[in-house]
Amino acid sequence: MSDKQALWTLASETMQAFGPFYREAMRNAAEEADLPANWFGLSLARGSDPAPFTVDRFQEMAPYGKRDRLVETLEALEQLELLERVGDDAYRLTGTGREAVESIFDAAHEGIGTVDPLPAGEQDRLNDLLRRIVEGTLASPEPPYKWALLYSRWTDPGDDGPGAAKTDQYLTDLARYRDDAHIGAWQPLGVSGYAWEALTFIWREEGSTAEALADRFGPYRGYTAEEYQKALGDLVARGWVMEKDGAYKLTEKGREVREQAEEETDRLFFIGWSALNESEHAELQDLLTRAGDHLRAATLDQLYNLLGEVSQGIGANTRDVVGPRIAEQGLDQPGFFFALMSALRFEPDPVSAARMAYQGPYGNPAQYDNVLTALADRGFLTARGRGEYVITDQGRTAWQTLNHAFYTRLGELAVLSEEDLARAEGFLNQIVEASLKAPEIVGNGGITRMHRIHPKHEYAPLARIDQHLDDLNAFRDDVHLAAWRPYNVGGHAWEAFTFVWRGDARTAEELAEKLPFRGHSAAIYAGALANLATRGWVEGTAEEGYQVTEQGRTVRQQAEDATNRYYFAPWAGLSHAEQMQLHDLLTRLRNDLRRLAEGAAG
Repeated sequence: MSDKQALWTLASETMQAFGPFYREAMRNAAEEADLPANWFGLSLARGSDPAPFTVDRFQEMAPYGKRDRLVETLEALEQLELLERVGDDAYRLTGTGREAVESIFDAAHEGIGTVDPLPAGEQDRLNDLLRRIVEGTLASPEPPYKWALLYSRWTDPGDDGPGAAKTDQYLTDLARYRDDAHIGAWQPLGVSGYAWEALTFIWREEGSTAEALADRFGPYRGYTAEEYQKALGDLVARGWVMEKDGAYKLTEKGREVREQAEEETDRLFFIGWSALNESEHAELQDLLTRAGDHLRAATLDQLYNLLGEVSQGIGANTRDVVGPRIAEQGLDQPGFFFALMSALRFEPDPVSAARMAYQGPYGNPAQYDNVLTALADRGFLTARGRGEYVITDQGRTAWQTLNHAFYTRLGELAVLSEEDLARAEGFLNQIVEASLKAPEIVGNGGITRMHRIHPKHEYAPLARIDQHLDDLNAFRDDVHLAAWRPYNVGGHAWEAFTFVWRGDARTAEELAEKLPFRGHSAAIYAGALANLATRGWVEGTAEEGYQVTEQGRTVRQQAEDATNRYYFAPWAGLSHAEQMQLHDLLTRLRNDLRRLAEGAAG
């Protein structure tokens, strides 16, 4: 791979890394405008302004598709009054169509504007380098037609647009031009588009028959197996492929032709890159690398938030089933459910207030002891030794009853498709399996304990997704404990520190009011705040309140950075492309769960 090819691979990966920051916004805008799935024809018509967009031009830009299929696409948009016919096979946007397609890309720019891949000055420099490549490409006399690049330019956010949106625009321009360059490389050979695609299919060893071509491309290209058979016949006549027992493979001449076209594609594509000198190419590589790294880290943060939102959506759609059963089982008192789950998680060891406090150090151990005693009084636990308990048959049956009702309900929820649920479950399972092996859980092991109490019964994919979310939530607790415990501060003090750091509380009274479920008094929190002040992490007074110091800000941020580093390390088993697929799947799952919950509430 040449240096320029490696640089383009990096640029392409950076472009793809913008996806999580605009896809949802674009999807929402398209839904709000009530657009069909094939709305992209509107973007091509907008790019053609002020000239009408013709079927001939569409065919030049998409030579692999059947003309009839392209006509159907535009006619469908015309029927929706998004396009209007202005001549034989020529179309122009209606006012409604223009407003709709522009709203989609406005939403995209707004979404991309929420992330800053680089500091402002460096972002401007990256955009300057990319702009010069795009302008150099546009100025080149070859290839003679650059329709994809030209039509891409209309979505430029302009001088006042977000810097990140400009970066995405230039990278998208180049990606679109890559199509122009490839078309410019093979069209002089005088072969049809669908025959060329058949040659590429065989060259890549992705299939060798007309039926395989029709299965792969027919649904969206519009060609039948019989038509692909005709294309293969043309390739045989040219001496580019040969047939044996109904299957086709490249001849030496065909391989040479296809590889020469690839080389010509690269030559045409990189013409505009000569606008930069060697040192600027190196500078571009550095800026793209750091921008991509930041975008990938920001994507992981979004994925973590999505996990929480999906969990909330699951809770909202099961509350009407689980709540009554918790009450029926007599587990509706504060702390009962968590303590019963803890008894199962610590098996075969008994559960105790001390063990619960180690796993959940933010609560008052005396409160844990009271809850365990109450559960024993009601027959869910039985004492074994001083302050230690094991679960009874009654407790185990109650837990299994609740689990079964909960997971059965999840199997009844109409979300995503079975295939998409299976894909999401597979990705999450891969992360969980890697997290179970992470060194950060040694000594705490919350994820290990959570993982082993999942029921062995085979429930629906959404139930398995929920189990993976429970595991990953437990792992987040594990790694955060691993991040702050070396500072040798009590759990309630660390939580108080976090509340001050986030600006959620400034006094002991505010902490006691906002954290009643922890079981600590204002006096306990007052002592914790005083200890934090002695450490130099906060400053202020008990009466007027505390604020974090610069030293404290550094300490808390270091713990947050360590938490993220530990937590996301197992995610490296997924490629960035797979992480973006998971992002899309979880986004759609969250949206489906929200719609179901809102429908039930309405």
